[in-house]
Amino acid sequence: MRRAEEELERAKRRDARQDQEKAIEELETARAELEEILRQLREQEVERLLVQLEARLRGMLRAEKAVLAGVEKLATEAAGGRDRERELEAARLGRDQAAVGVDAVKALALVRDDGSAVAIPEALEQVRDDAAQASARLGRGDAGGTTKGIVQDIVSNLEEMVAALEKAQRDQQQQKQKGQAGGRPAEPGEQPLVDKLSELKMIRSLQMRVNTRTRRFAQVLGDGVEQAEEPELLDAVRRLSERQRKIERAAHDIVNGLTE
Repeated sequence: MRRAEEELERAKRRDARQDQEKAIEELETARAELEEILRQLREQEVERLLVQLEARLRGMLRAEKAVLAGVEKLATEAAGGRDRERELEAARLGRDQAAVGVDAVKALALVRDDGSAVAIPEALEQVRDDAAQASARLGRGDAGGTTKGIVQDIVSNLEEMVAALEKAQRDQQQQKQKGQAGGRPAEPGEQPLVDKLSELKMIRSLQMRVNTRTRRFAQVLGDGVEQAEEPELLDAVRRLSERQRKIERAAHDIVNGLTE
């Protein structure tokens, strides 16, 4: 009877171990299935966001190029007896510029909700701030070199973001094709909105624009140009200092793999 009891106990342990191994196997299968679902959901989410964001930025870029063309036209026209017409046209351009700033705020909300990009939110913040500054200058009829430089910076900023989004979509399509061909799919949560290299390139461009604008403002203040607007220019320099700190922080976050 003791031997029978011992055999029965050993059989129970074997059955329990087998049941435990089977449960672990089932959990591993369920985990793998869940990870695949999460990967596909993230892939779809990124694809949708890239398309939506690129479409919005392309619209902003078209509008900004129109503003730049208008500013350049005003800058080359002789004032003559058309002061009133110039003021009206500058005011209209200021409203168009303000609309670009509103679109930048909407685009910024999209990328902040995603939370996987660092440079794009910073670039959009600069577009928003520059649009507000250029709109204010145009609103009072200023289409001079400083205003034109700000608008040119906005165009360059938007062009670089569109290029980064286009590259991200190409990379995603290539990743899909690799997965269909039997390659290793991305892990859940691994896929960012744009890759680190693209973000670092954008940070570098943002830094270069800060440097260029700092030199521009220093020259304006040093030459005594636009003295009536010196307080505004000094405030713009202060904002550039803050922008410099944010760029340094963004670069640190990108290098260390951090997000917002």
